Amino acid sequence: MRTLHHKNRAVFKLQGPDTLSFLQGIITNDSETLPEKNILYTVMLTPTGRFHFEFFLYQGNENGNSCVYLDTPAPFASDLFKRMRLFKLRANVSVEDISDKAHVATYHDAPPPEKSFAFQDPRHPNLGYRGLVFKNITEENQEDDAFYTRLCLKECIPRAGVELIPEKTIPLEANLEELNALCFTKGCYLGQELTARTKHQGMVRKKLYSVLIDGQINDEMLEKGITIYDGDRKVGVLLSYGNDLGIAKLRIEDVKEGQGKPKVWQGISTETKTECCKITHIPDKASPK
Repeated sequence: MRTLHHKNRAVFKLQGPDTLSFLQGIITNDSETLPEKNILYTVMLTPTGRFHFEFFLYQGNENGNSCVYLDTPAPFASDLFKRMRLFKLRANVSVEDISDKAHVATYHDAPPPEKSFAFQDPRHPNLGYRGLVFKNITEENQEDDAFYTRLCLKECIPRAGVELIPEKTIPLEANLEELNALCFTKGCYLGQELTARTKHQGMVRKKLYSVLIDGQINDEMLEKGITIYDGDRKVGVLLSYGNDLGIAKLRIEDVKEGQGKPKVWQGISTETKTECCKITHIPDKASPK
């Protein structure tokens, strides 16, 4: 079993009789199902329905008192903490940063040890188990960025600040429905109107897909932009990469034209206007299929 400790995550504790109802009004998933499922993946949106924050929720219990733990990317934790404090208004719920006491761990290739506070990652079965460790981190809990990054690229798992861009990304274009982050049967929440309208009017034209990359690219080239073309027709953009794998936002129509066969496109550097790599869409590597 491979155990990873994710130092780039922050952990909050929410507690109080209004915790679930407070969350229900600000997140895209159904917080009322948390006591049954034990773990939820969800996001917060802007008022205009764009992605803002992503995090996991865990049903917890401390000394017989129910609580909810939250794990989120550390670079965005301070802003999320402030917004939660702002949104809670008169709700009887406390929000505490416990990142110095709890740490995020994932378990791969085998179930976690007995009595671990860990659950199946709700985004994809190949992501293993995810949970919290309430003790000092040992050597066996060391982080492996390369392993986890490649796993996310392979299974087309978007990450905050990489494929999920705050105030820009549209949730349904980022496969967040397929990753079990969205609920369309719950009540109102921040940013719901645009998300629901996009869903029910069938307005999604692009999705994220895992791709194979053949060519020499670097972070600077990616930051300046790599556009994907089929001949002289634009089909998408490359959002991230790691060695020979990447995640691209592609037009669904162009992906479907491949009829289940590998499709090879040209990656064009925005700066030089020349081809810098070949981008191959492999149907069984894509999400959604």
